[in-house]
Amino acid sequence: MDSKFRDRREAGRALADRFNALLLESDFLILGLAPGGVPVAYEVARTLDLPVDVFVLRTLHVPRHEELTVGGIAAGGVRVLDGSTIAALGIPQGTIDEIARREALELARLEQYYRSRRQGPKITGRGVALIDDGLATASTLRTAVSALSVYRPSKIILAVPIAPPEVIELVDRSVDEVVYAVPPEPLEDIGLWYHDASPASDREIRQLLADAAEARRSYAALPEKLRRRDSALRSSDPPLGLDS
Repeated sequence: MDSKFRDRREAGRALADRFNALLLESDFLILGLAPGGVPVAYEVARTLDLPVDVFVLRTLHVPRHEELTVGGIAAGGVRVLDGSTIAALGIPQGTIDEIARREALELARLEQYYRSRRQGPKITGRGVALIDDGLATASTLRTAVSALSVYRPSKIILAVPIAPPEVIELVDRSVDEVVYAVPPEPLEDIGLWYHDASPASDREIRQLLADAAEARRSYAALPEKLRRRDSALRSSDPPLGLDS
């Protein structure tokens, strides 16, 4: 392997270059899958001049078998369950409900912290690009796509800087498009594609979302002529690709 991203934000700028403009005809929403997907999504949204927010998914782990998951929950009471795994392991419904209640409390805490006093975005009927850093497991991404689908967006694009073949295979038929910066290939450790793969902190996520919201407010306040000039300047910036 002779190329790496410096960090998640550089990966986001490289990923933004791969988006087909035809996919973004409407007012697309960029959603970063917390935690690692948010820095990537921030740069994609900034480069494409689109709104960005966070998508918080809390996975439901099997008691005494933390490596196994039986689904996930998202905001608004969205719950996605792996019924076949639950049945095969004989997990009582009451146990699932208790795990979901516990994770729902943490989900609400994280969303409130990440957004401060801002409201969550409208998703129904809107095109959405769900973005991760590539470090989440294939099953987590599949659960995230399933949870996002419950909100009935008009289109779902899954975008990741690095996309292992198993991820593409699992989610390709569940989304309208898959966008990636590095072509799919067998990868033993996706983290090796980052010089800095240290975890994205809750504080970093909160600050990026606040910066993005302030930038959009400032942009909307500009006269139309200045907004067009700003967009032209952004589009003329040289793309930041991979380090050689």
